[in-house]
Amino acid sequence: RQIRLWGSHGQKALSEAHILVLGAGPCGTETLKNIVLPGVGKFTLVDDHMVDHTDLCDNFFVTQDSVGRSRAEVATALLLEMNPDVAGQAIKGAPSAYVQKLCEEPALLKQYALVIASQLDLTSAISLGNVCHKYDVPLMWLRASGLMGAIRTSVRCHCVVETKGDREIRDLRITEPFSELAAYCKEKNLDEMENMDHGHVPWLVLHIKALEIFQAHHGGEEGRIPKTRAEKDEFKNILRGMRRKEGEMNFEEALDNHFVSYSKYEVPDGIGKVLDCVADKSALFRLKEEGALTPFWLVAAALSRFKNATQGKLPLSGRIPDMHADTQSFVGLQQTFAARAQGDMSAIYAHLDEIAFELGESARMNHQNPFVSKEYVENFCKNALQAEVFGTRSIEEEYSVESYAG
Repeated sequence: RQIRLWGSHGQKALSEAHILVLGAGPCGTETLKNIVLPGVGKFTLVDDHMVDHTDLCDNFFVTQDSVGRSRAEVATALLLEMNPDVAGQAIKGAPSAYVQKLCEEPALLKQYALVIASQLDLTSAISLGNVCHKYDVPLMWLRASGLMGAIRTSVRCHCVVETKGDREIRDLRITEPFSELAAYCKEKNLDEMENMDHGHVPWLVLHIKALEIFQAHHGGEEGRIPKTRAEKDEFKNILRGMRRKEGEMNFEEALDNHFVSYSKYEVPDGIGKVLDCVADKSALFRLKEEGALTPFWLVAAALSRFKNATQGKLPLSGRIPDMHADTQSFVGLQQTFAARAQGDMSAIYAHLDEIAFELGESARMNHQNPFVSKEYVENFCKNALQAEVFGTRSIEEEYSVESYAG
């Protein structure tokens, strides 16, 4: 079921992740349970307590016959029973001591995709937050007292391809149709169609034709779109005037989506800032020197070059929404978008090859994926408009005097 939320690539990332959890109390084990069930690859649980009778009151991952045994080992064993595909290990030791070890041996920290610290004291949390921030490992600091709880996420740079925002971003290019789409629409001669065919022309095509009429009414100004209330009403009236009869479902859909034609193509601020970060070639070399040259930044650099070469456009996502149309028309429209998206993706690969040549052999990610996997590039291109980078202050910065004074 979770694949519906984060897709097959998200599931793959989860199944390959190694998670560190500090503290096997109820807060830590319940959080870990919710990562084990969907199929995390591996977890390490660190705790120095022995199970006592107080644990039996609030921790589902200890049993009465486990009193006196290591809480980390007992919880690990029970958690692994929930998903046999998950690997896990218990480390008997104080979380604060393990934090000190991570600070002294950063190579140990780099193996983890995420660190979850439960009920960790402030001093240790600050030390852990600093080293996680330095090596760009996400940290979640969990605290609970009775019915009250708090979660503090600390991450220096969290790169997300699919942000799953509240608003769906459609990449339909209605106001600036690409050449293949323009040719597809030109083939649809509404005046010569039978009534049945006329009522099954995809609404996206109707919008493009209505915009052509609108632009002809305004001096033939190419690219002009309705802006004022009067112009928007005019556009809707053009759509109504194109109908042959009331109740044509495709025209109803076109009117329901009238707002789509009121704004020109633009790159969202989130991905725009990402592309600005790697617009300069020197940024890639700096990331390479810092050991932070991940697939995300490599593909982002390729997108930046693609955008410069296409007058501000990103690769076409290739996806279109369902709409009232006959099978032939809808499939034809899908194929038109898919073909252009594939062409854009090929251009991204060309830019990636160029970047790899510039950076040299050390630009390779690992021995299995010499550069960036095909699946990663494909997913990034499909969701380029949604990609974004998030970051937070470190825990030390949050608890600084300057922070409170501000």
